[in-house]
Amino acid sequence: MGEVSTGLLVALMYVTILSMGIGSVLTALAHVLRRAPGAGLDRVHVAWVALLLIAHLNLFWHTLDLLSVESWAFFGFLYVIAGPTLLFFATDVMVAPRQEATDGGAEAHYFRVSRRFFLLFILVQMWVIGADLVLGRGFTPAAWFNAFAVGVCAALLASNSYRFHATAIGAAWLSYLLAIALRGLSIIV
Repeated sequence: MGEVSTGLLVALMYVTILSMGIGSVLTALAHVLRRAPGAGLDRVHVAWVALLLIAHLNLFWHTLDLLSVESWAFFGFLYVIAGPTLLFFATDVMVAPRQEATDGGAEAHYFRVSRRFFLLFILVQMWVIGADLVLGRGFTPAAWFNAFAVGVCAALLASNSYRFHATAIGAAWLSYLLAIALRGLSIIV
């Protein structure tokens, strides 16, 4: 039997954790589609859940980077696995079922979970920036998008304004779509 590379095993663990998060997001979005229009859904909350799918796919795209690492140390493995794990935790916070009785409605639920979510999402963005440093690429042009996300999420941590949260999710979506377009054009990696 042939020797299995360490990089392949690290990538397999990375993809497994990402797949669990992707499954959670898809299940939550399927639940949104099953509900009747206007049936206790918060559009800002749903927009963040949908953006989480893009965030998971963005991390998944970097699986090939893991396969190119020639030598792995346990610390490097732990660091690499921390990213999808943090994203899974952020996803679980955002997609967790809300209490139907006496919970104050969809908007109140969003604000109950948002602080934990934004803190975890900040950690994910900081992890992405750090991953480029750990993998030896330095601060890449793509890291500016992650830095922008850190700033947006930090501002959202401090705000209870629904209007601001609605505007910020729009900015987050634009940032992710721009990054995807630039990546698709091979302008950033």
